[in-house]
Amino acid sequence: MAHTQKRLRERFGLDLTPDEYHQMNRAIQNRDGAWFRFKESNSRTHWTVPFKGQQLPVVYLKSVGGICTVLPPDVLEAAGDD
Repeated sequence: MAHTQKRLRERFGLDLTPDEYHQMNRAIQNRDGAWFRFKESNSRTHWTVPFKGQQLPVVYLKSVGGICTVLPPDVLEAAGDD
């Protein structure tokens, strides 16, 4: 979670609490508000997750059952997902 917090602050200027982190993971696990983007490998998938009024591009790591990083916002712009 620490890496995800660091990247979220660095790339979006937002803070993340443990509860918010778990809510974001549940959104992916339950497909509740999170949008699947693509499968990078058998263990990594890319998602867009709503958070504090923004759409966050994240990487979900199956082995830990959670988000492992937040990607830069230009990832969504390049993909046309904005």
